[in-house]
Amino acid sequence: TETPELSPRGKRERLPLITAILLFAAAAANVAVITAILSAPGYAGGKAERVTSLRVTVRNAADYAPIHNATVCIPEINSYFYTDTEGKTVQIEAPILVNRSFDRIKPRDFGDITLLVYKDGYIDYIIFYVMLTEAPREITITLYPSRSAEDNSYHTIIESPDSAWAAEVIDKYKK
Repeated sequence: TETPELSPRGKRERLPLITAILLFAAAAANVAVITAILSAPGYAGGKAERVTSLRVTVRNAADYAPIHNATVCIPEINSYFYTDTEGKTVQIEAPILVNRSFDRIKPRDFGDITLLVYKDGYIDYIIFYVMLTEAPREITITLYPSRSAEDNSYHTIIESPDSAWAAEVIDKYKK
């Protein structure tokens, strides 16, 4: 298969008017989705108690060039975002969903979400337990070109929890 053509670094491209309108509409719709009650089991009453700012940058692992029009999905809120010519999403108001399944061990004051990132011609990427706090977060994801159109492989990543929280759990239970 062919590797998708990527814009040379630094070159700006104009979005077609319809693309710009659709991106604006998608961003506006996502604000409404985040304020709605969420139904993610195991999370703080099924709704976001707090939100934070999240921006995702998607790059080609082979040459670190930005990937335009990659899809970034947050399944917990059933929302999709698309990268611009610099490989960046808009600033996303992401819910801080506190996972209450750890309350008996050690309650968490941070939340987590899942990110699914994909683009035709690249291997899909999914990252679980992306830690979110009130501090704005920027995440860079590198996608690897797929070997063929039939390549169904994917990368799975599980992000570690806050190191201070993990150390407290160890201190609490270590004999």
